[in-house]
Amino acid sequence: MRWFLIDAQARGNGLGKKLLYESIEFCKRQDYKKIILWTVSNLEIARKLYAKFEFQVTETKTHIVWGQKLTEECWELELE
Repeated sequence: MRWFLIDAQARGNGLGKKLLYESIEFCKRQDYKKIILWTVSNLEIARKLYAKFEFQVTETKTHIVWGQKLTEECWELELE
């Protein structure tokens, strides 16, 4: 997963949680072994959601993204 975004007007009603759950279930049905996603460290709500679903941070990289210094994070979820 590279982008997991919920429109600002749709946030706060559990849509992100449901979409992430459905994405994980889809991957399990396809017998995927792992889900990898990237985010940036300042997206605290997203990071809490990923942690809730037991994704783990496996890599970080700090550099300039969209004109600002950000730390990108790789999160992984083993499905086996």
